Amino acid sequence: MIPSSSIGITLEELLLIVVIVLNLLIGIFVFARRPRNIVNQSFTLAVIGVSLWSLGIMLIVTNHQFEPFNQMATYGFFVLLTGFLVFAKTFPDGVNPNKHFFLVFIPLILLALTIPFHLIIQRAEFLAGGAIIPIQGPLFPEFSFISILMIVGSILLSIRAYKKSCGQARLQMNYLLFGLSVFLLTAGIFDVVLPAMGVFQLSFLGPASSIIFISLTAYAIIRHELLDIRIVIQRSLMYTIVLILIITVYLLLITLFGLILGATTDASIILSAGTTTALGITGMPIIQTYFQIWSDPIFFKNPYNYAEVVHSLSRILYTSLERNEIITRTAHILEEAFKASEVCFLFDTDLGTQIHQVPRVAGFYTAYQPIVFEKNIVGMLKLGPKKSGDAYTQKDAHLVATFAFQAAIALSKAELHEKVQNYSVHLEQLVTQRTNEIQKLQEEQKEAMITISHNLQTPLAVIRGEIELLSYHSENSGQLHIVQKSIDRVSGFIRQLLRVVRFEHSLDEHEMTAIALTPLLREQIDYFEVIAEDKNIHLSSKIEECGYIVGNKKLLEELITNLVANAMHYRAKNRTGKVLITLADTNSSITLTVSDNGIGIAENDIPHIFDRFYRAPQKPGSPAGSGLGLAIAKQIVASHSGSINVTSKLGEGTTFSIQFPKLSE
Repeated sequence: MIPSSSIGITLEELLLIVVIVLNLLIGIFVFARRPRNIVNQSFTLAVIGVSLWSLGIMLIVTNHQFEPFNQMATYGFFVLLTGFLVFAKTFPDGVNPNKHFFLVFIPLILLALTIPFHLIIQRAEFLAGGAIIPIQGPLFPEFSFISILMIVGSILLSIRAYKKSCGQARLQMNYLLFGLSVFLLTAGIFDVVLPAMGVFQLSFLGPASSIIFISLTAYAIIRHELLDIRIVIQRSLMYTIVLILIITVYLLLITLFGLILGATTDASIILSAGTTTALGITGMPIIQTYFQIWSDPIFFKNPYNYAEVVHSLSRILYTSLERNEIITRTAHILEEAFKASEVCFLFDTDLGTQIHQVPRVAGFYTAYQPIVFEKNIVGMLKLGPKKSGDAYTQKDAHLVATFAFQAAIALSKAELHEKVQNYSVHLEQLVTQRTNEIQKLQEEQKEAMITISHNLQTPLAVIRGEIELLSYHSENSGQLHIVQKSIDRVSGFIRQLLRVVRFEHSLDEHEMTAIALTPLLREQIDYFEVIAEDKNIHLSSKIEECGYIVGNKKLLEELITNLVANAMHYRAKNRTGKVLITLADTNSSITLTVSDNGIGIAENDIPHIFDRFYRAPQKPGSPAGSGLGLAIAKQIVASHSGSINVTSKLGEGTTFSIQFPKLSE
């Protein structure tokens, strides 16, 4: 239907010109944002079609001339249908349709290029009062059928896209469908229903309503690049209220000054304007502050402080080492800030490592933010729907992205800390297990050596008894005596071996008491002097009165006996043997030394003399030994928390020095 008007050409012309100009500006703006995008291109094409259609109708209405403006309006309608169908196919995904899709435009293109326009709408009758009645041509039903198919197809494509959309895409589709519904409802009422009832005066409002559809659709396309619409509404409302207040104050002041001065004069107007300006300048910040306090809960549902939230999150991320603590505390803060139904972290290997596959936060009702560390997604932050029902804004997206950068480092640090702790626990378990195994082996070794020693001692005792019996009745008593000495040597070795085993495994079982070394050593020296005299060895001593040590008397006697016995045993045969025993008291320790002028020890053998079974290479005829005496001596010294040192020179003698910690009073 061709709209007409009877309420004034000037008003219709002005309204349609404003609509055409605004539509073209919006179309150019959207196209300039992304000129290569199919969505922006098809939208701009539809806007051009609406503008041509509206311009043709305006010229028909104002000039009362059907041709050639009918062709402009019809071509504009063709372009509008084409652009809107392509737009419905590609919005909001922006994916180019396949080639087969464009086959649906062939009938429309053939109709537009080959059929004369008077066959669609033949002419128009201009009635008195400005009403215009279009006279349909023979091809008008076919034109209407094709147009309806394209309109219905566009609507179905938009509904399909709406059902498949979510998050920001769903929000964009809401704007599109709302604008389309308003446009179709308005155009249907003023261009179809009312003209069918004979009312043509308001039919120009159909094309004019296109500004609502085009504005909302344009905002839906580029909404993520603009401020939230609620901010615009809030500020617009605030400035409107301020303007109303200023005008009210101005009028009241004019009235007040007029009453004071007796009449409204230029002076009262100037005073009112100056006072109003001063009040506006000083009162605007106060009004803005209180208006935001009042309106923020309405528009933004108690917005959060960006800086405070970032500070709280950063403090947690940099001070917490436990992964569960980081997740729990940060999720609570984000949930409070966004008023979200849930905030949780996802750590699933199925999330993948492609960042571009993850939807953005802004514009979504349920959003996911990847937590990326060294180009790999280590986790995902899931933001549930807001309790207010709003989508996440660009401000929310910036906050979540900032948090994700810091969380990636913090979570990686926490994971490394957890691995170190787990490894430490595992290592301690291994050490404990290995220690138990070693202790078990030592116990088994001890039992085995004790068993073997006992089993050897019994037959050796029987053999020795038989040899003693034979020596009384045999002529070869000298040879039997040699055998007997060998048996005694083997038996002594076995006893020392048992002694080493018991020392290694039962030193803690010996009772330790406070012992004075001076009387103990003097008692031992009396015994050693008898042995030394028998072996023609000169034994001397220097015993000081010393304090007490914590020790075991039997172990200490065995220690002294081993050292003195070694000194007498390894004497030099070419000189008289000498052994010197000294005991000295220092401030914190008591020192016992045993020196001799025996055969000495080679320098390279000294580090090994305390090892079990170690025997330094000896010349033929040198005294034999088991290699266990010094090992026992070292164990006894260690059980008394002391230290033993040796100095020796081969061929000149050896000195053993032992230091015991002195018992404090």
